Amino acid sequence: MKISALDKKIHDRNKFDCGEPALNNYLKQVSGQHDKKDLSRTFVLTSTQNESQIKGFYSLALCKVDLKELPPKLQKNTHQKSIVL
Repeated sequence: MKISALDKKIHDRNKFDCGEPALNNYLKQVSGQHDKKDLSRTFVLTSTQNESQIKGFYSLALCKVDLKELPPKLQKNTHQKSIVL
């Protein structure tokens, strides 16, 4: 098994079916758009025998947190107003 960044030139998104229509749609329709807009990065699990067949996937997204929303202990010793997670 191998995990790599989704590459539409290599990975066959159209044959992926996890049984959940919303997740299938995300991989097939949305993940590429989010990648282009730098909103998230999608990674796929493939077998080493067939790199084009997607076995599973996950996406990572950035978010911004206002430091005022953190507990006081975590707010200390920082001069920033927000952090990116």
